[in-house]
Amino acid sequence: MDAGEECAAFQEKVRRTVCISDLSPLVTEPILRTALDQFMSVKSVEFIPNYTNMKNMPRCALVELEDPEHAKLILELISECPLMIGGMPRPVTACPATVGMFADRPQKPGRRIEIQWLEPDDPRFENAQKLKRLAQKHTAEASFLLQCQLIEEQKLAKQHQDVLAANYDKHQKIDSIKGAARRLAQYYDMNVMDD
Repeated sequence: MDAGEECAAFQEKVRRTVCISDLSPLVTEPILRTALDQFMSVKSVEFIPNYTNMKNMPRCALVELEDPEHAKLILELISECPLMIGGMPRPVTACPATVGMFADRPQKPGRRIEIQWLEPDDPRFENAQKLKRLAQKHTAEASFLLQCQLIEEQKLAKQHQDVLAANYDKHQKIDSIKGAARRLAQYYDMNVMDD
């Protein structure tokens, strides 16, 4: 495949891909695939690495669908209602994918990247140092916020499990009471009306 065909195939892949962001740190590929497979057939899920925190937990995923029309339908669906992920509604955002989101994008013909080291006496050196300090501060803040969100997500998941267990117990007790009532009705030769 020559460079032109490779670029055309890649552009088609971009058109049928959706970027889903604001994902919970607990979301994995099977969970996201299951949540979306109920609406459209998912070809692939690729998490975008998050280099701004120490744990490198992804917050976005590129979801490739069968065709561009399916991508548009998923965008509409996510804009209208939250996804059910892991049995709980999760508000996520979605947008069409762009070329810059893909790590495996083909290189454009004739493009060159140059790297240049700055010496301390270079006038741009101080600006680079400021950007470096700002990036470190941003990384620390993002890591802290992510840790807080992870703790909240775990609390929410535990609360959800507790509610499900309590509801299951209630239904079990109701079923056992119904069974006892039927047995008593048979013993006393009474008619029982089912609900």
